[in-house]
Amino acid sequence: SARADTAEYKFQEAEKKRIEMAHDMRLKLSVDAQHSLQLLLAHQQEVESLRARVEVRENEHANDVAKATSETHSMAVRCAHLENSCSKAHEMFGALLRSLAECVVLSLQSFPCAVASIGVG
Repeated sequence: SARADTAEYKFQEAEKKRIEMAHDMRLKLSVDAQHSLQLLLAHQQEVESLRARVEVRENEHANDVAKATSETHSMAVRCAHLENSCSKAHEMFGALLRSLAECVVLSLQSFPCAVASIGVG
């Protein structure tokens, strides 16, 4: 009977120890799970923050591209206008030179004495 009591006592002690270990393991797992959840939430917040920053940068980039495209178009329009003005000015200058040459010819024809005095003809 003493032996049975000792065996029973040992069994109850082992059972208490097993229950305590299971309880300790549950507490540890609960703490680990809470820590993991906190890390997960922190990482999700960081991901959301990074996504928001990326979206802002993409919008800024799109705005920069749109602005640069608009400025480039304005410059191209201005260049075309200036090229057109230069072409017209070149035509006018050519016409002016032709008119001047005609005036010189007419002047020389109108004043033969002037031509003689400078030794032409």
